[in-house]
Amino acid sequence: MPRQAGLCLSSQTLGRTTAAAHLNTPKTMPRFLKVILAAIAGFIVAAPTGCAVVELLSSANVQDRSLEASVMSLLVFGPIGSLAAGT
Repeated sequence: MPRQAGLCLSSQTLGRTTAAAHLNTPKTMPRFLKVILAAIAGFIVAAPTGCAVVELLSSANVQDRSLEASVMSLLVFGPIGSLAAGT
């Protein structure tokens, strides 16, 4: 009998299995939570730092420097910090 996707047809267990069932092991959840918390912390640190860097280095844009700094920090520096801290 061919195996169907999502079904476990062994003699010990009979029923549906999901990919999420394998993620709930005691080893992977603490690591997953650590990565998520590190990514959030990286975002929190990198976004204000990026805002300050753009404020200091942006000399050509004098009309909306604060808008440029906030957008760059939220859309560029924050995600970069999140990725750097989460890996």
